[in-house]
Amino acid sequence: MDSENKDSSTQIPFPEIAAGLGYQIDKIAEDKTWMSFKNPDTLDKIIIYQEKQSGTFYFINPYDTGDLGDRMSFIKSRLNLNEREANRYLEQLDIPNEKYSHKFFPHRYKRNVLAAKYFAAKPLTNRSLLHNLNVQDGVIDSAPFEGRIANDQKGNIVFPVTNEKGIIGIDVLSKDWVTRDQRDNGIWISNVSETIRPKAILIVENPVDAMLYHQKDQSTNKSTEIFYVAYNSVLNNMKLRIIQNIIDRHKPHKVLLPTYTDPDKIRFNCNLIGQLSEPREQKSIQDLLYPVDEFDDIKMVINLISHSICELKVNLSHATQAIGEKMALNFVEYMNDKLAKNNVQSDFKTDIQTISKHKTAISVIFPNREEELSITMTIIKELRPMRYLELVKAKDQKLMEDLGKPVQVKKGISL
Repeated sequence: MDSENKDSSTQIPFPEIAAGLGYQIDKIAEDKTWMSFKNPDTLDKIIIYQEKQSGTFYFINPYDTGDLGDRMSFIKSRLNLNEREANRYLEQLDIPNEKYSHKFFPHRYKRNVLAAKYFAAKPLTNRSLLHNLNVQDGVIDSAPFEGRIANDQKGNIVFPVTNEKGIIGIDVLSKDWVTRDQRDNGIWISNVSETIRPKAILIVENPVDAMLYHQKDQSTNKSTEIFYVAYNSVLNNMKLRIIQNIIDRHKPHKVLLPTYTDPDKIRFNCNLIGQLSEPREQKSIQDLLYPVDEFDDIKMVINLISHSICELKVNLSHATQAIGEKMALNFVEYMNDKLAKNNVQSDFKTDIQTISKHKTAISVIFPNREEELSITMTIIKELRPMRYLELVKAKDQKLMEDLGKPVQVKKGISL
C-alpha cells in the first residue's frame, strides 16, 4: 500500500525524513509556512512547505523548479529508488520507533570508518599500474591529482569516492580489475581552487581518463585551467545532482565531455547533456511558492531497459495543461521530422505517457546502438541548446575506449 495514503498521524514527518538523509535546517519562515533545508554533503537544497487546504507537505528545489513533489518523490529521487522500493522504505519509516534514524540511516555512522580506511592507505609510491596505462609521473604529481590518488596495502591504486564534504568510499584499480562503482552518491573529483574561477570542468568516466586528458593538454598549458570529475562507470540521479551542485559552486566557464563510440558512454553523455544546466542562482521563496506563469525547463534522460533496448524519458515543465499538450505534440512532430531527415531506419516508438497541469512525461523506445544513440544525442542537444557545454575529442581515444571495456568486476568499499 502506498504510504502516502495512510493516516498522516502514523507517518514520520517530511522534515524528519529529510533530516534522516543528512539535510539540516537552513531557515524557517516567521509564519512557519515553509522551511529550507540544506545537505552539507551534497550541497543539495530544498524548501519544504505545507499546502493550506490538504495540510500535505511538499518540497521544491530552489535551483530547479522541476525538482518537486511529495515524500514519495523525494525518497525516489534522493535514494534512486523505484516506486515499490520507495513504498517499502516509507512503510518501514512509518513504523513507530524512537531510534528510527539509527535503524534506517546507518550510512551516517559508517562515513568516519570509510574515511579512516582511505587515509590509512599508503602514500602513492607504487605507480606501476598507472605507468602501464601510459600515465607519466609529471601528471601523477601535478596539482590536480596531488592527494587524490594513493596505494592500498597491496600496492593497488586507490581513488577516494567523495561528495563535496567528505570521503564516503573508495574505488580500486588493480592489475586484474577495475572496480565498477555501485554507490548512489559518490564521485571522484580532482583538486580545484576555491578562489579562482576555473576555465572548464571535464566530466569523464574514470580518473585515469582525466589523467590522460591532462597529460595531452600539458604541452599547451591549458590543463592548469581545468578540473576533473569522474562518475566511475555509473551515472544516476544522485551523481548528476552532485555534479550540478559542483557547477553551481565553482561556476566554470565551460563543461567539457569527451566524445566516445562506446554505447554506454554515449548514453552517459546524453544524460549529462539532457540534465545539466549552466551555473544556477537560487530562486526566492516568493518565486517558488507563487511561481510566475512561465515554462521552466526540459529534462531528458536515457535508461537502459535491456542489453539491446533504451528508453529516452522526456520531462517537460509548463504553466498550464493546455501548454503541456501543445508542447508534447510539438515534440512528437519534431522527433518524427528529425528521424525522417536523417533517414533513420530503426523503429523509434514515441509515447506521451502523462500530461498534468505542470508536468508532462514522454517516452521514446529505441535500439541501444551507436547510430541510434548518436542521433538521440543530436536531438537532446538541439532541444537543450547549451553553448556552455562542449563535446571534445578524447585525447587518447583508443586507450580511453579500452579502459571502458568490460573487465572483471569487483565492488570497492561502499556504504
